[in-house]
Amino acid sequence: RQPSDGGGIHGADGTNVYPGMIAAPKGYTFGTKMTIPGLGTVAVHDRGGAIVHSGVRKNAYDRLDVWMGYGDAGLSRAMKWGKRTVDVAVLGLNSSVQEGIALNGYSSSEKLVVNNSLTPNNTSAVKLVASSDVTQKTAASSLEPVAFGTKSEKVKQMQQILKALNFYKGEINSTFDDNTRNALAKFQVSEKIVPHTLAYGAGFAGPKTIKILASKMEVIKAHAQEEIYVPNSIFETDLKAGDSGAEVRKLQQELIGMHLLGVETTGYFGDVTAHAVFKFQQTNAIVLDKDSGEAGLFGAKTRATLNDIISTRTRTEKMIADRKKDATNLSN
Repeated sequence: RQPSDGGGIHGADGTNVYPGMIAAPKGYTFGTKMTIPGLGTVAVHDRGGAIVHSGVRKNAYDRLDVWMGYGDAGLSRAMKWGKRTVDVAVLGLNSSVQEGIALNGYSSSEKLVVNNSLTPNNTSAVKLVASSDVTQKTAASSLEPVAFGTKSEKVKQMQQILKALNFYKGEINSTFDDNTRNALAKFQVSEKIVPHTLAYGAGFAGPKTIKILASKMEVIKAHAQEEIYVPNSIFETDLKAGDSGAEVRKLQQELIGMHLLGVETTGYFGDVTAHAVFKFQQTNAIVLDKDSGEAGLFGAKTRATLNDIISTRTRTEKMIADRKKDATNLSN
């Protein structure tokens, strides 16, 4: 869109236009910060006659317009963005929050704004980055909240953790894209951060989600160096979703050997491992369906069944080894 005032040069509050500038209904004070999925952290600097609150002109939600840039580049970007209904986190008049906008295809040759109308005495530039060439200067040892569309080392870490936990199936591309957002939403549901994947905040990498992800990263690191299980050793403890450690890794290796688990061992008992356990239970007539109370749980009955299989396998392997040994002795 083009700003309603200023002839395409300024927003209604006098701020120079820039890709990512927001026009909002009159109920939003100029300078209000908000986080928009797919765009980043933005600020309101414009108005418009058609930009109204929910309930007006048959709008189900508050309408926001985004300034997508100049010329053909801006038009193409706006066409690709289209019209979307998204959950927006309104941060309010918070001068400590810096805008961080990431637009696909953005070129540093496009015009940028320098002034922020919220803090007229502060001429610090808005942080506007291209998703294709953002620098990666931050340390890889810690996570921090990141916006959708961002490409960074932090996003790479997040993808690696989600992949290790069997939530992310895509390529580790360091870009907070739709695959990453969907994986993050599933992780949030599993950790009870949100009730379902379409809930407000689902797929948004906020402080709480990042904190829990970071804790999972420490668990993964702690168990990464643990010795892989001793073949044919039996299980002595029950396991359930959320557990982690050597016993989980051992269980995963057994399930992989039975072709019930198609991912690498992680040492974390997540949804994928629970489903593999459920398939084992069905195969061995321990449970009938997912509504059974023990479905997906590595409890006493399931554990005893797997231990019987391991014991039988151990005896068979020992018998085969003994026969080979006897045959060798006879040949000598």
